[in-house]
Amino acid sequence: MKALNREAFLLFVFTLAQLGSAATLGKRTAHDGTCSPDSGLCSYEVDEGFYDTCKCPANYPCNVNNGLCYYQDDPGVRYPCICS
Repeated sequence: MKALNREAFLLFVFTLAQLGSAATLGKRTAHDGTCSPDSGLCSYEVDEGFYDTCKCPANYPCNVNNGLCYYQDDPGVRYPCICS
C-alpha cells in the first residue's frame, strides 16, 4: 500500500511539474501603464521611450489602480488586463 501511495505522489509531482512548465511557455503578464476606458486599451512602456498596448475585455471598461491596468466585472473584484 505504501508503494502505491509513493507512486501516486510521484505521479502527482510529475504532473504538477509538467503543468508548471507548460504555463511558463504561454506566460502572460499584467503591465503597469495607462488605460483608456473608451477603447479598453492599456498602454505600457516596454522599454524606455517605447510603448505597446493590449486590450482589456470589451464588456468592461479598464481603469488604473497603483499604475496597473485592470477591469472590474464583479463589484469589489479587480482583474488585471493581461497582455500576451
